[in-house]
Amino acid sequence: MVPERRMSPLAAAPVPQPAQVLVDRQLSVTVAGHYSAVQVDSDKSWMVQVPTNGAQVLAIASSRGPVSGVWNLRGDNNDDVHGRTFPMPMAAKPGDVLIVTSGSEGGNDTVPWRFAPTGSAIDEAMSVHFVDFPVHRGLLHGPAIGDGPIPRFFRSFPIDSALVNLSKLPSVIDIDALGVDWNAWGSYRPTVENTMRLYGGGRFSADFFTGWGLTASRSPWTQHQGYGTFYAGGLSTAALMLCSTIPVEEKRPLAMLLVQHGLDHLGAFTDLPRGRYTYPLGGHCWGRKFPVVLAGHLLGVDPIKWISAYIGPQFAEDTGFTAGTWWFGGGWNSVWHFDLSFPRDILSKHPSTWPADFVRLIAYMGQVVPAQIGTALACELMGLTEAHSPHLLPMVRQHVSGPPASAIADLSAAGVGPLHWGTDYAVPAGFAVAAWRRYSGQP
Repeated sequence: MVPERRMSPLAAAPVPQPAQVLVDRQLSVTVAGHYSAVQVDSDKSWMVQVPTNGAQVLAIASSRGPVSGVWNLRGDNNDDVHGRTFPMPMAAKPGDVLIVTSGSEGGNDTVPWRFAPTGSAIDEAMSVHFVDFPVHRGLLHGPAIGDGPIPRFFRSFPIDSALVNLSKLPSVIDIDALGVDWNAWGSYRPTVENTMRLYGGGRFSADFFTGWGLTASRSPWTQHQGYGTFYAGGLSTAALMLCSTIPVEEKRPLAMLLVQHGLDHLGAFTDLPRGRYTYPLGGHCWGRKFPVVLAGHLLGVDPIKWISAYIGPQFAEDTGFTAGTWWFGGGWNSVWHFDLSFPRDILSKHPSTWPADFVRLIAYMGQVVPAQIGTALACELMGLTEAHSPHLLPMVRQHVSGPPASAIADLSAAGVGPLHWGTDYAVPAGFAVAAWRRYSGQP
């Protein structure tokens, strides 16, 4: 994956450039003393080639709303990025990453493609990556998050988008053969374009935070929904689109965006001395593992594909679905965990014995599992089930088929609300469960 870099003896030495304003929508960063700068195709981030001793950042600005900026954000971050400032001019050296954000000025609930309101204080973000090699639009940038040796290693060499092997994407799901009524409420015929709008139309979409509170309230609402269930539901759609029968070149922008997103999260979860950890708590923080595994798969890098084998169970997907039995049997051998503080075998006990807190909180299972139906199917079609989450697939199978009537009666008697068996929590509604029923080979 790491290409050899050679400099032709006849190549002219690069010349430091005067001040240049790097712009993405309402945000801008002014740099000087750099060699070159380009906005990459993968997620519209900027890559800037700078001398070994660095260049300078002269200003950051937003055309609407307050502006803030943070350098080399750690993977395990619970600090509020919004509102941070730094003195300027600021030296920018190879391996540095600057993230700039703009404060929301309201109106964020009127965007037509949004599928849930948001309270985020940030409406846009852009990342600027400073490197010591020539840059061009076809590069993927290294991780935007993380400041330890692993994320900095991946920032130290060019990653050409040509390394992404799109031939590994299945051509299986015929969207128009699913029989979904795209005119129904909450539904629309998915395309690559409207799927990418869930990620700001193809822009920098990395998470700034480890925990769920700031993730939900400080994720740029134009770039992705911070809350885990909504995020995972959109990701399910994106994963299914990559497995669809549309031409592979039409899939390319979405594949590059998700690979880039995965590289950003790779930096967050592998940061040292302490990488990010997302725990299974309700619907929050789910869906972050699939882009990392996908990046490793399409780039052909096994340590990224099998990330949890190298860094341990740091994703919600690693601990939220495990082997286990349900109180009614019936071959149900996978279980979901709301929180690791509850007994691991709680679903093997009759609902009449469940603590009141668990009776209330198990309702989240009716969000978490149906939000990942598309991801589970895509992982199976790509051969990624074991790398991503071995017990998600059988958990989805159980959810779609539903338990026997006697078990539903047990749940109802215990005061457990509807768990939405056989439905999805995707964007658009109905897409994921229809694809599962047609292409999973399971009920």
